[in-house]
Amino acid sequence: MPKQLNFFLKDPRHSFALPFASFLPIALALCAISCSSPPPVKKTQTRATSSPVRSTPTPVKEIPRKSSPPLAVPMCPKMKISNRPATTNGIFKRAISTACVNGVNLLIAPVGNACFSSGFGMRGRSFHKGIDYHHRSGTAVYAAAPGKIVALNYRPMDFGKWIILDHGNSVYSAYAHLASYTKNIKKGDRVARGQKLGTMGKTGATTRAIHLHYEVRQGKLGANISSYFKLKSIDLIKQPSYCR
Repeated sequence: MPKQLNFFLKDPRHSFALPFASFLPIALALCAISCSSPPPVKKTQTRATSSPVRSTPTPVKEIPRKSSPPLAVPMCPKMKISNRPATTNGIFKRAISTACVNGVNLLIAPVGNACFSSGFGMRGRSFHKGIDYHHRSGTAVYAAAPGKIVALNYRPMDFGKWIILDHGNSVYSAYAHLASYTKNIKKGDRVARGQKLGTMGKTGATTRAIHLHYEVRQGKLGANISSYFKLKSIDLIKQPSYCR
């Protein structure tokens, strides 16, 4: 202990310091321990001063809609098929069952179990403005896309019992030679894609077997339904598979 401090403590005039002397060895020991090790360094999280870099999202390839499964329609056996599409083992295939016309996705084959009997284009001396599907005993005919029924009547000179749907965007579809209509449907009704319109038949001026004549046209429909025949006919098979 330093002499000055020992003298200070022994001096009776500094009696107030005597209690302190009894604790001094302990204090010095604690100081030796605490002072020998450096104080702990407090860890702090550093934040980046620069703004984070935003990565450009990778474009995702558009996939077919669940409502548009693959299409596979067989060619009708033992039939002379005009404007026959390209097939694989006698089956017309597409990755998606729809075709896009002016922003509207339409079913290419809006029928039940049927075969392809005639395509779009010249057929003999006349131009066939649609697609024909055949079934020996008839099958269900469905709406190709959501729309409004703008015609539902009988035309004895050509299409027999037929229906025209307005799908918006100046796109129309027609279903001809029906044997019957679905019960309770009428002009002005709105229908959903896949909703049954009627049954395939051979009404009207046709010498062919039971079949559906299905066609799509584009343009402005006038107040008179006969203006439908002035609209542009669309070859569905040549259209994109679905609207992007």
